[in-house]
Formats: sequence, structure tokens, C-alpha cells
Amino acid sequence: MEDRTILEVEALYALHRAGACLGEPVEVERTGDGKLRIVGVTRTSERKDELIAALTPLADPRLLVELKSAKEMLAELDTSTIAGMPSADTPSVPANRRKLVKTLAKNFGGDERAAQAFLDKSLSLGEEMMQQAQALRHLALRFGPPGGGLPLRSAWLVEVMLRDHLENLRTKTAETQRHLESGLGASARLAPDLGASPASIPDESWALTVLRVFDAAKQATDGLRHALLTQNSVPLTELSREASLGFVSLEQCLQSISEHELAPVRQTPAFTAKSR
Repeated sequence: MEDRTILEVEALYALHRAGACLGEPVEVERTGDGKLRIVGVTRTSERKDELIAALTPLADPRLLVELKSAKEMLAELDTSTIAGMPSADTPSVPANRRKLVKTLAKNFGGDERAAQAFLDKSLSLGEEMMQQAQALRHLALRFGPPGGGLPLRSAWLVEVMLRDHLENLRTKTAETQRHLESGLGASARLAPDLGASPASIPDESWALTVLRVFDAAKQATDGLRHALLTQNSVPLTELSREASLGFVSLEQCLQSISEHELAPVRQTPAFTAKSR
């Protein structure tokens, strides 16, 4: 195992603990001379300092931290470039969106602001689901199944990150469905009761199962956005078929990832004692 991979896992875990793995434009890149480079743009200088502080304990000369704040990036741009950029006009609200808000307001005692807040939160929850699914997909594609060829500590750190994203995705999925039901009524339940024995996918690799989780999450959130943003009207008793099928598939995939697939590394006594 290349030492740089071990350092990469440590850096990813540090960023994971700092919450920089959920859509924030921060990446870990490999250089041609055997080093790792952390590149990205943070919204504020304070956030940049937070991430630098999270990475500082690694203290490895092969780790190059090249983060910039948005303010620093703007300062480096040529003024003529900025002048030529299109202005950020306030987007107009499509007529179908206004119609949807008026329709949904009936579920909120006629309060259109409450209906708009419901729509905004619905979309925000969908984005949060996708952030967890994307982080999970990145780890699965980069390192394969838990414990696969990595040193003990590195395998354990990858496992911790996988567990975190799986649990957070489960939580966000349930929260999204509860929120949608709160605004659309109990009859708008997106996924039926799957029972104690969800459909499993036999003879399938861990990475492929995780990719199915990602695809199902994308189908659910894309369908949700379509239902809430592009349709001329949305029946208050159901969302789009695409979203509904996506949520059903997502729940089945999440449940098909059994605990025993992650347990071996976590239960290794030697590392457990060493890591305390």
C-alpha cells in the first residue's frame, strides 16, 4: 500500500470531521511528484482557517494545503474580468411556481409564505440527501469495500466515514418524507411500508450496491425537483412517479447494506485498543 494513500485517508477524514465533504468545493488531489494537494475555495476566511486547523495535526511535508477564501479569489481576478461578468439579477418566479404556491397554501390555511417555506425546505432536504449520497459514492469508488486492501487504521477511518454517510442518508431520507407528508398530507407518503424483509440484491459487490444507492437518491431528488419546480400543478395526494419510485428504491438499497459488511474492521480488538 502506497504511503500516500494512507495520508490521503487521513486528510479525507480530517475534512470529513470538519464537514467539508458535503458539497463544499474542497478536493484532495494527487500531484505528479508524490504529494497531495488540498485545493478549494471557502465562503469565508474563518472557514478557511477552520479547515487549515483541521489539517494541521497531520504535519506531513507531502501535504500541500492551498485553500482560498471567496474574498481572496475575487481579489485575484482582473477588474476587467469582473466587469465583463453578467450581473446577478434576481430570478423571476415562474408562473407555474406561483400557481403551485397558491395551490399548496390551501394546506397551510391560505398562508402563501408558509407554502413557499415548505417548498424551499423540501428542495433543501433533497440537496442534503444528494450531498450524503455523493460523499458515499466518492468513498466507494475511491477505496472499494470496507477493509479492502487498506492498513488497519486507514480501513477503520474509511469505515467511519461510510457509516456516517449511510446513517445521515437514512436520517435525511426519513426527514424528507416526514416533511413532505406534513405539507401534502399523510396520503402523500412517498414509499410504502417495505416490511421487515426488504428486497435485497444478491451476488452484488459493495461498490455496485453503493452506486445503486446513489442512483436511487438521484432519481428521488430529481423527481422531487421536477414535481416542485417544473410541473404546472402537483396533485396534493402524490408527487411524481419518478420521485416515488426513487424513494422506494433508495430505502431498499439502504436496507440491503447489512451491518455485517462493515463489522469486521470495527470489531478488530487490536486496533480498537490502540485507537483509544
